[in-house]
Amino acid sequence: SPTQQPTLAPTPGPTLVPTQMPTPAPTLMPTSTPILQPTPAPTPALGMLGTVIQSGDAICLRAYTGKYVGVRAGQVEALVTSPGDAQRFVLEAPRPTAGDIHSGDIVFLRASSTGSRITVQGSSHATVPAAIPDSVHAYWDHMGSWEALVVRKAGSSSSVKAEEDSSAMVVRDGDEVKFIGHTGNPLAVEDDVVSAHGGLPDGQQSFAIELCGDAVALASRRRRRRVRQAALEPVM
Repeated sequence: SPTQQPTLAPTPGPTLVPTQMPTPAPTLMPTSTPILQPTPAPTPALGMLGTVIQSGDAICLRAYTGKYVGVRAGQVEALVTSPGDAQRFVLEAPRPTAGDIHSGDIVFLRASSTGSRITVQGSSHATVPAAIPDSVHAYWDHMGSWEALVVRKAGSSSSVKAEEDSSAMVVRDGDEVKFIGHTGNPLAVEDDVVSAHGGLPDGQQSFAIELCGDAVALASRRRRRRVRQAALEPVM
């Protein structure tokens, strides 16, 4: 009988092991740099700014020496470190300026003790009593051109008020100011004597303007009234 061929069983294929996919690396998002906001300037607290000087206020003027300007027998000098009645002046402004005093305003300084006003001696005519031109005295109660003074805050470059309503131009208690006479020269202190000859260092031409006497109480009431009025104003 014919020989039977052996039946070949199929060779099993290799077992395929599932291949693991690599875990994707986490995507790093760029870190945003924080934007630094500028720190706002602090709002001045109530009381940090000096009280506004107004026409009619009683003031004292402290010179660079620490002494206060005063009137003695018509002479204007800076002799004492503690102000009294002889060192008190009423600051007067002509209409329509009267009210808050601004840098660039025309003012008059009336001595409380005598009623006379500070005068820069001119040269247009002789006077009685006689005085040297550009000298400063308080012989009369006049309110003429010789007595008119332009008040100028330290750092202000113009004798004319530049910004009528700017708070930066308002003269306040404690400000450093100059007083410019009709000759164009500022009042200055030399050897305790006030004059307007010109040519002296800037420091000798500056005065600290201070409320004094009853003006301090008046200014305090005025400030409280303004605070109350501000509290009543509607917020826009």
